[in-house]
Amino acid sequence: MATTTEIEPDDAQLTEIVARREQSREAMAAARLAYDRLYQRHSGRLLAFLASRVEKHDLDDVQQEVWLRVWKALPARFDGKDFRAWIFEIARNLVVDRHRRMKPDRLPDDDPIPDRRSISSEDYLLENERREILARCLDRLPPDVAQVFRARLSGRDYVEICQVGAMTANRAQKLQHQAKKLLKSCVEAALA
Repeated sequence: MATTTEIEPDDAQLTEIVARREQSREAMAAARLAYDRLYQRHSGRLLAFLASRVEKHDLDDVQQEVWLRVWKALPARFDGKDFRAWIFEIARNLVVDRHRRMKPDRLPDDDPIPDRRSISSEDYLLENERREILARCLDRLPPDVAQVFRARLSGRDYVEICQVGAMTANRAQKLQHQAKKLLKSCVEAALA
């Protein structure tokens, strides 16, 4: 007696079932089952991806928000090609949005443009010389070191730097430390 084995639907087929959820009650029930199957397939890797990008106490909330966005976006925004890449893109965008919201607003300087009349000509010239030396030293840094240093200088956090530069947080922090060390010795040598 021959047994029939049921072929497991792939991600594209499951997302099609979820996308048809509004057609009927049966379609909604099938969509929930298909969605659960997608969750079972991808939640472990998604959780690991998020664990390296958000605080531990926020991990469950962020993962839940990703899956909520997946449910809402499935009928219209998924192209049917690579579901895992798509949910990771949603997760990455959510993490970036959260980090942007969490950044404190920068307080404006009381006097962002110094009044040159209040400082002596000598102090003004010395400050300009220091800036020029620092700019020359920055230009001498290796490109990857300079990129991380300039990103940190502009207020970017390590998460954002790692995503843009495709590097680990540990690597970015090492490059930042290296930049500080190289700049310090370069400026000291120029001022000696």
